[in-house]
Amino acid sequence: MPILILTDRIAEAQAVLDGAGLGSGSCVEAELRRGLERLEREAWDLVVIDAGLAAGAALELIEPIAVEGGRVVVAAAQPSLALTLRVLRAGALDVLPFPPPPARLRELATESAGSGSAPQGDDVGDASSWIGTSPVLLDAFRSAHRLAASEMPVLLWGEAGTGKERLARIIHAASERSAGPWLAVNCGAIPEPVLESELFGHERGGVPGVFGRRTGRFVRATGGTLLLDEIEHLSGRLQQRAAQAVQSGTIEPRGASEAIAVDVRLIAAAERDPAQLHQEGILTKDLYAALSPGLIHLPPLRERGESDIRALALQFAIELARRHGREFRDLATDALDALLRHPWPGNVRQLRGAIERAVLESESGVIHARHLPADVIRTVERLPSELSLRLEDVERRHIMRVLELADNHLGRSARLLGIHRNTLSRKLRGYGIELQ
Repeated sequence: MPILILTDRIAEAQAVLDGAGLGSGSCVEAELRRGLERLEREAWDLVVIDAGLAAGAALELIEPIAVEGGRVVVAAAQPSLALTLRVLRAGALDVLPFPPPPARLRELATESAGSGSAPQGDDVGDASSWIGTSPVLLDAFRSAHRLAASEMPVLLWGEAGTGKERLARIIHAASERSAGPWLAVNCGAIPEPVLESELFGHERGGVPGVFGRRTGRFVRATGGTLLLDEIEHLSGRLQQRAAQAVQSGTIEPRGASEAIAVDVRLIAAAERDPAQLHQEGILTKDLYAALSPGLIHLPPLRERGESDIRALALQFAIELARRHGREFRDLATDALDALLRHPWPGNVRQLRGAIERAVLESESGVIHARHLPADVIRTVERLPSELSLRLEDVERRHIMRVLELADNHLGRSARLLGIHRNTLSRKLRGYGIELQ
């Protein structure tokens, strides 16, 4: 199963091929022209393109390779939702972090080519602000791409601050309904009698004490997308009406003599696991059945890992410094340590707010821990001493433990760690660890 990796990060890519055991036919090509020549004259089970190669020119290779029946994967140091939508639309099979996981490359090289339509258009809303390399986030990116290309209803779930409404807007912008209206309703903020008319409308005289008729959101969103946020606060009766709208494509305003057809793509959002909400009787059977095939989970920030928190903090600092006319030079080690140790109950929204506060507090352009909100700093102060280790200390301890389990065998230790033996050797030298 020969794999060709196009990248100028040769050592890391070669380590991936060696670690995956992909055979002598696989290779790394750093020079774009030579890579194109090899693509023309040789057969490859999989082509991996580094998104950073040749100042982005590598992305232009995806469509020609895919059109010829080639199997393409894109790898990026910081995959974003915008990148994911763009390259999957062009015909790539997947988007992976760089260096790509060897096991995933083996899987992609051997599985049969998939099919499916891709969303048209280039508008992906504010997708460029979604960055990260955590597997749970990349899963959400892939699901967003697949569902944006369809008419299927979508059910997003995740804690407050994880970006459910933003992702819903992105799915709408990447769909064939992007030219149509976008409407959103917070089901937890409107009393039920008012919410019923807001969603489904009413005819003149249909609501006692209310004069005139009202056109509901299901009708006003015709040709576009309607988001029902905090769906768990929708009463069972209104859930049944929403399920009927999804299943039959019709609604019946209060006081109307007959149902009317609606053409709307429904996206719902909840803060808790919809399966659990269904088991507890909060989400009705019919609405759960209508929405659950389009489920996407947005992970909390604490589950996305340190690299995502670091990348988001730096991006927010750059963006917010520009917005406020301030200088941003660096994120100091003590500030980064505080950010990595905080549990972020408010998720990405809370992180953004913390960075904005720090940008405004810092006079030098360097953000220190003292510039962060008090609750973030207090988290560090409450940590026991054994949790106050730097990332390097944790990695060093883990490597020493693996070496012990592998009887100080370099090759076996590297395989257990999922890295190349040369990478492990460099880490050992850096940490001053000598094999016995």
